Amino acid sequence: MNKKKPRLLYLVFFSMTTVALSPASFAVSFNYEEIQGHFDSTVTYGQTYRTQRRASNLIGLSNGGTAFSVNGDDGNLNYDTGLISNTFRFTSELDLRYRNFGGFLRFTGFKDTKNDKASDPERTDLTEQALEQVGEDLKLLDAYVWGNFTIGNNPVDIRVGDQVLSWGESTFIQNGVNIINPVDVAQLRTPGAELRNALIPVGMVSLNAGVTPDISVEAFYQYNYDKIRIDPPGSFFSTNDFVGDGGSCALLGFGSIPDYPLLAVGDRSTTTCQSTLFMGPIPLSAFGASRSPDRRPDDGGQYGAALRWYSPAINNTEFGFFFINYHSRLPIISAISSTPAPGVGSPPLNNPVAPATYFIEYPEDIKVYAVSFNTQLGTTGWALQGEYSFKNDVPLQVDDNELLAAALHFDLIPVPGVASQLGAFGNGVEVPGFIRRNVSQLQMTATRIFGPALGSDQTLLLAEFAISHVHGMPKQEDLRLEAPGTSLPGNPAVAALPFVPGLETNGFADATSWGYRILLRTDFNRAIGPVNLQPRISWRHDVNGNSPGPGGNFIEGNKAVSVGLGAEYLNEWEADLSYTSFFGAGTQNLLYDRDFVSFSISYSF
Repeated sequence: MNKKKPRLLYLVFFSMTTVALSPASFAVSFNYEEIQGHFDSTVTYGQTYRTQRRASNLIGLSNGGTAFSVNGDDGNLNYDTGLISNTFRFTSELDLRYRNFGGFLRFTGFKDTKNDKASDPERTDLTEQALEQVGEDLKLLDAYVWGNFTIGNNPVDIRVGDQVLSWGESTFIQNGVNIINPVDVAQLRTPGAELRNALIPVGMVSLNAGVTPDISVEAFYQYNYDKIRIDPPGSFFSTNDFVGDGGSCALLGFGSIPDYPLLAVGDRSTTTCQSTLFMGPIPLSAFGASRSPDRRPDDGGQYGAALRWYSPAINNTEFGFFFINYHSRLPIISAISSTPAPGVGSPPLNNPVAPATYFIEYPEDIKVYAVSFNTQLGTTGWALQGEYSFKNDVPLQVDDNELLAAALHFDLIPVPGVASQLGAFGNGVEVPGFIRRNVSQLQMTATRIFGPALGSDQTLLLAEFAISHVHGMPKQEDLRLEAPGTSLPGNPAVAALPFVPGLETNGFADATSWGYRILLRTDFNRAIGPVNLQPRISWRHDVNGNSPGPGGNFIEGNKAVSVGLGAEYLNEWEADLSYTSFFGAGTQNLLYDRDFVSFSISYSF
């Protein structure tokens, strides 16, 4: 991490806060001959508190719990009930225009004084990569130039640079059409988070052109690649200790092998994968795989086109038709097999000459074909929108137990039937951790704004439903795909081995999964003098089926509810208080013990 960042962040935030709180603070608009400009900023302060004690069945056996894995509990162990985030943030935007040309810049910085030091968490140090995601950072987001032209009688808009481009009709549920820009998930977790700070602008050329008054076309070409930034290992919301940036060790010890064997004597950095300790005659490192360098896809080769058609004759409906070719933004785990010591069984029984390793990759050339619509349901006041997407060659994650069993040479254990579903591999060769399948997703969103009632000025109701289906899904007895909370093997022969606690009872990934989301928000204008209030409640329910990883939408039985109250004063000050609870789905809901309260206040000027 750049050691100059902390001082710079303090200076920037202090300066902007001083300006914001001064009596003369205001957004700046200026003109110079034919150049117009506008500069505005928002400063935010917020806190988040954990309200629920950690559940023992989400903590690995060797870490003091009852779960059969230590690969996902660092974030849980790092934070007791109480303060988990204390964040200062600013976001500024500069918009410049000259005739039919212009440019736009957005930059942001934050500092979380609860998480800005490696040793801040209770148990496991945050890595340098994690600190940049949850501790402090200063970065440029959008940075592009644009031009508006007329060709014949048709308007044409062009943008070049780092930008956000949103397609499709989804509001809450992901993995549909709107996959052009990746998301920084950790930024969405911060108190007072805004979507503009979480969407990662990507370098591209985008074009929007009118063909007729009712038809327009869009296209883009990305010349830079970026990935989704999942919660980094050791952060509060993290549920995986080895995939995110900074992760370094994946274990197949079924909870009995500690991930940090030297913690008792104060070593917070040496993982089992690096350890020279033995469990009897077996080295701890024989049960794990260290991380090899990630494999980043090419920057080029990502592009898309869209056609939008507005039809007055069909209920004033807008239809969309889309094609996208992109590289996966989600991480896939693959491995390099170990080289066992000569003449002895498998790595659980000996000291491998070359231990297994794993790496993160992002498979290329996923194709999306999609259609969408957006309409009003007559005079009912309901707006209805939806989309259907068909994705070709989507990489789906193989269950990590099967992957690690293949990399650790379980096929050499002299017991019938214990080989990984992936089969036997040579020494030091690549073990692919994914299969490609076609995936369909259908989603619908209904929105209604109700008029004044019970003292409110208006009420917004939004409901979204989606169903996902994997075409050609393999049977689980042939190949199990990854789903959360599947820490034990699905193979009875492996489950019968003396060092394995038993057979997995949680559900692996299914071909079909579905769920829905609901938001209800009420507006009370001038509820307390000039202060506007917005109470709200949101509900999430994954009804049936487990979506395969990575980044699946649904975990059967998973539920979450959030209640909140927003306040706004003079279009400048905003405050928000919310409580979120996770429940349902048992130990497949890896966040069910992480209920939290969040508060934020912001000022825009």
